[in-house]
Amino acid sequence: MNLKNLNGWQRLWVVVSAAWLLFVVGVSIAGDVIPTADGLEFRLGRNTRNLQREWALATIEAARPASGISEQTTTAQIKSAYEDLSDTEIVEKVHSSFPSVNYERVDSDYREKLDGEQTRHQERLYALALEQAKNIGLISLAWFAPSVGLYLLGWAMAWVWRGFKLKGESNE
Repeated sequence: MNLKNLNGWQRLWVVVSAAWLLFVVGVSIAGDVIPTADGLEFRLGRNTRNLQREWALATIEAARPASGISEQTTTAQIKSAYEDLSDTEIVEKVHSSFPSVNYERVDSDYREKLDGEQTRHQERLYALALEQAKNIGLISLAWFAPSVGLYLLGWAMAWVWRGFKLKGESNE
């Protein structure tokens, strides 16, 4: 297709389709639609930190009866007393401060959740190329379908318009 042979409506379609392509690609990039290995690593780190936070809170709750802390004091208030420590360090401190408490259930729940998160992460990494291809296909379809639809709509309108013209009328 030679661009010099396009009429005004076809040229407008080319410009609108190109603008739509830029929009779809821009939204896809801004929306982080195509997953990356770095994005999955970031997600794993965030989920691991959340699990560690939950582990620290569950450990504090498990130690509550042995610590003699009143029920009116929230777990978050207790945790804030250790704000200079990481969640893992809080767990170690609570374990060493109250060794008589049985933390086995809390620790095994944490390990089980952490192992599950690691397994899901490995599954996501394994399926990354397929997920990327699927999302690129959807992005392409989000551009292609409206562009072709707009072209076909214009073609149909021109066909109908030509049908209303009298035989002797010019094509202006």
